[in-house]
Amino acid sequence: VTHDATAGLNSDGALKLERTGANSNFGIKGTALVVDIDADTKKYIRIRYKNETNGVQIRLGGTNGDGDPIKTNSNGNIDFSIGANSDEYLTAYFDMSSYTEWSGDLTNFYLMVRNNEPDTAGDYFYLDEIEFLTTAPAITYSEFVQNPSFDGPTGTTHLTGSKSFAT
Repeated sequence: VTHDATAGLNSDGALKLERTGANSNFGIKGTALVVDIDADTKKYIRIRYKNETNGVQIRLGGTNGDGDPIKTNSNGNIDFSIGANSDEYLTAYFDMSSYTEWSGDLTNFYLMVRNNEPDTAGDYFYLDEIEFLTTAPAITYSEFVQNPSFDGPTGTTHLTGSKSFAT
């Protein structure tokens, strides 16, 4: 992991992870309260990233305020799917509210980019921003217009009204 001073959506710097295997990670590892993240109130994680690698999964791990893994499986990890081989920065929100071990003041935390190796030399995962939030923004859609009230070009079919397969 290095810091690229000119990377990031606003060219103001980002952490740069070079994947050298199937599992490559960023981490904050410490002892008591080094991370200073109150998982009892911060139930959402927002990251802005660019994934040039073949990795298709973000794995979150670490230990909670009791020193227990943040997920009760063999390795204490939580996995989220991401797209591979992107050339632009994306924003993702991870909902941690259903993980009961996501609690207390975290004593370490890591983010791993995993699966689908090998990567081509020069492929990197850029972590531009990470933020721990109490709420996530409302989900909105802008790609679809309901009942647009205009005709399309000849030969183009538009969905209108309620259909058995779409509304």
